[in-house]
Amino acid sequence: MRTILVTVTGFGKFISVMVTVSPNSYQAEILDFFKNLDFNADLAGQNPPRQSSQPATPGASGGLEPRPHGVSASLASYIYTTPPQWTRQELRDRIVLISPMYSNGERCQLAMLPVRLSTRPLGEEAIGTFRAMFRVEPLSAYPSPPPKLASGASPQGWEYFTIRKLVGGQEGDAGTMGAILMLAKSGHQVATIVGTSKDFLTSQCFGELATDAWPTFFYHLQFKNARPAPQAQAAIQQRLAGTWSAATSLVGLQYIFQANGRYASTGATRHYSPATSTETTQAYFGDGAYSFDGNTIVFTNNDHSRTMQFFRLEQVSKNSGQSWDEELCLLEPGSTGEVCYRKQ
Repeated sequence: MRTILVTVTGFGKFISVMVTVSPNSYQAEILDFFKNLDFNADLAGQNPPRQSSQPATPGASGGLEPRPHGVSASLASYIYTTPPQWTRQELRDRIVLISPMYSNGERCQLAMLPVRLSTRPLGEEAIGTFRAMFRVEPLSAYPSPPPKLASGASPQGWEYFTIRKLVGGQEGDAGTMGAILMLAKSGHQVATIVGTSKDFLTSQCFGELATDAWPTFFYHLQFKNARPAPQAQAAIQQRLAGTWSAATSLVGLQYIFQANGRYASTGATRHYSPATSTETTQAYFGDGAYSFDGNTIVFTNNDHSRTMQFFRLEQVSKNSGQSWDEELCLLEPGSTGEVCYRKQ
């Protein structure tokens, strides 16, 4: 990303304006902004008061209500956990979580914007919001690959739509930025969360090959006054029923969930020794009962041992919404990465 800092001094005061933007974008808009920027010297300290000393935000009833001092009331709905070593800034119009500077020169951000009234279906609203924020078509397949779209409902009582896409160039370009946009809806209100990083292939914040801070942030996210419907758990249990698999060249994992609360799991790992040119495979098996505790699944094995994992159950598209697959993602508490399974 590119950061521009402009400092203006005069009359015993200084004012700083900082712009953070992806390289080679919004040049005309930034130039126009600074051309039209004007400052009031306020020599006598007697500027006439404005009609309203505090900006207004949409109220729950649809009218306009004044913002309180400090963080706005529409930001107080967020309940979240700051990722380890990240810092938090609470502004009047957003809450920003900022990563440390990593060895690759990367510094990532997560911004939580004011909660507002919902006006359209959640998917349409997310696509329109992404288009307005980044000035790119989120469903395009050029110059960057198609986005990863995800739609789901949290057991905590809110639904969401996520867009994960590269902006600013082709995959692997130096100026390419990774962008994550999530809209979460509770009742008639929508919350907007935006994450930015380097290219997902090289990012150490939201990386596909390195650490991804997004899942842990997502699983700890809640909203005040969001309440799960009584039938939500039964619906999740019905959707969970079936066979779920995840596989790489070295590891294969599978869960079979039954609607009656029983499960069976299998796993296999393959080891190859170049020195002896031998290959060995080790298999794992387990079964027992499962239950829900908020957005966690509690596994009680037949030997009475218990484990717990965060989970999200969603529909995912990697071809701009042309087709959707059922996906189950699990994250062990304290782990740095989650494992996602596709329904068979």
